[in-house]
Amino acid sequence: MSLSDREIERYSRQIIVAGGVAQERLRAARVAVIGRAPDAESIVYYLAGAGIGRLTLEVRGDAAATVRLFAHARGLNSNIVITIAGPGAPPHDVAAILADGFAVEALIEQLTKYAPSGCVIGANLAQGRIALLTSAPRCLRCVAEKLLSRSAPLDDNDDYSSNLVAMEVIRVLTNKAKPASSLIELEGYATCTRPIDVISPESCEHLFTGVEPRAWLFDFDNTLAALEREVDWAASRVELEAFLRGSGVAEKIFAAIPKGNLPLYEALRADLMGGGAGRAAAGGRARSAPHQLLRDTSARIEAHELRGAERAQELPGATALLRRLRRRSSAVAIVTSNASGAVRRWLERQRLADCVDTIVGRDAMLPLKPAPDSIYRALAILRTRAEDAVFVGDSKADIDAARAAGIRFIQIGPVHSSTDGFGGTNHLARLNSPQELLSKLGAASDP
Repeated sequence: MSLSDREIERYSRQIIVAGGVAQERLRAARVAVIGRAPDAESIVYYLAGAGIGRLTLEVRGDAAATVRLFAHARGLNSNIVITIAGPGAPPHDVAAILADGFAVEALIEQLTKYAPSGCVIGANLAQGRIALLTSAPRCLRCVAEKLLSRSAPLDDNDDYSSNLVAMEVIRVLTNKAKPASSLIELEGYATCTRPIDVISPESCEHLFTGVEPRAWLFDFDNTLAALEREVDWAASRVELEAFLRGSGVAEKIFAAIPKGNLPLYEALRADLMGGGAGRAAAGGRARSAPHQLLRDTSARIEAHELRGAERAQELPGATALLRRLRRRSSAVAIVTSNASGAVRRWLERQRLADCVDTIVGRDAMLPLKPAPDSIYRALAILRTRAEDAVFVGDSKADIDAARAAGIRFIQIGPVHSSTDGFGGTNHLARLNSPQELLSKLGAASDP
């Protein structure tokens, strides 16, 4: 793409310094500027004056400020094409994200949006701090926190910082910038800069290197509440067996599953709901009304769970964690093999009912974990994709269900064995308690 005579005359000084090829790159470049209108103003003017060909603005501020930016930029460069950013990252060679006024999570969202598809320059103008990301770092959260960390700001430094950001954009576009990502800090008004930290340290302990999940799914027993120890499971089993025998359930199922209420329920569900060979039904209601029998079986177990829910204590930090997620406006579901009524009663006792959007329990009549069906149901109710969510649980069944559903997983509680199934790219961490999870999320990212 050749420069016109008018462009050669207009940018003659730049062409003498950098060459005609560099100027042609600027004319062909696509640059996005993101930030508050006052912060974007001098950068937009500088880039327009340098001959940038296409500019996309994602400007926070009043409409009049955006109109002024359009008018002034076109006054400096009549050939420039300016558009307003829509959803998703527009095509760009460089994105300049001006972090002043952003909260950490909002800045992470912008870095996550723009970093994968082009070079990003993040800047905290007031602090004189600039990050050059020529490739997406391992942890964008580290970048955001370092950009927004507070030190003594340089007096009236914003204009100088803005000019330097614009110069970094031009250097990247003309292949003059350093190839590696870096984080620099201005020293007074000196033109030199110095590295202040490594952008993606290998010691990073952030659970989420980008945007936090939009939806959180939790197991209940031994993840949020200590229900198991408060339920008389042995007495419940005796009562359950008597009820099922009287309803026409075949003796062979009790021999096959001699212990446990939930394994017995799941075997019965699989058989009566059509997943098995019908061997559990010897006669009576087991044959004539299998669906109702299964509901009544769950209700028998639930009666004991409800008594336990009246006594069950929270695991350390569970209440604070759920309230923190509600403050963050995160969607929350409980996905459990317990009855939803028992979970709901416990939440009411803890005054947490408004912190949970939905409960998918055993009474949903879905296959119990490790089958992923209850996770799928929760995601559908929350209208959330698996990649935008995380599941928190304690057992191997939880781990296997998360793996089958393709959802990220965090384990709460002690390791039960060396073969508990933990591992893989979807498994983020193994933590001792909800309190540790809350600490890793950090109060700093609260709004």
